[in-house]
Amino acid sequence: MASSSAPTKFTALSTAGKLLEVNMNDVGILLPQDRVRTSIGTQRLNGCTAIVVLGQAIIIAHIAPLPPGSSTTRPPSVTAGDRHFNQMMDDVQTLLMINRAYFPPRTTAWGIFGKFEGSSMKEKEDITTQRFAALGLTSRHIYYNVQLAQTRTKAAAGEVAVVRNDQVAALYVEDEVKMTVDFTKGVTQAPAVASSSASGGTSSTASSAAGNDEYWAYST
Repeated sequence: MASSSAPTKFTALSTAGKLLEVNMNDVGILLPQDRVRTSIGTQRLNGCTAIVVLGQAIIIAHIAPLPPGSSTTRPPSVTAGDRHFNQMMDDVQTLLMINRAYFPPRTTAWGIFGKFEGSSMKEKEDITTQRFAALGLTSRHIYYNVQLAQTRTKAAAGEVAVVRNDQVAALYVEDEVKMTVDFTKGVTQAPAVASSSASGGTSSTASSAAGNDEYWAYST
């Protein structure tokens, strides 16, 4: 089981009252005029997907593989998961359009997907890419490993946070910085932890780059 003497980025910000937490199957937005909270995030992904839209405002969605109330004894329909994912993406799009002034052309979108034994939910990745492409946004993909609670070695397993500090914002996945944005200069990407062949409130603007770059939250 994961343990650490120091609190994770998510926990530290939450304890200080600086983080807007997005719960499972919910969508939240941190607006520029929020002067109390400096970050937005979600936790306990472990199989779920996080969607991040990073502009002058920050949107995060936490999407479970199946819709709320899915039976554990009766298998859901084969399309239930994709329908639920699309419905949650509808909510993301609605928030983005209502607050479009805070999402200029250089806004970036990110899908954070779980991998289990080297495999991810390709259908969800494709939906994310297509939905954001329709909005004129390039989406990039980050991966984390899905693990049983007793086998996790990271205290920050399943945690995502976007932290702003004046003119700079940083995207953390399991306490690793995956991308930083200096609003006066553009986006800086942290190097990938492993290649694709391995097993396994407010913010501001990031520049859109072509392609769906693969990043790993931690290598297997």
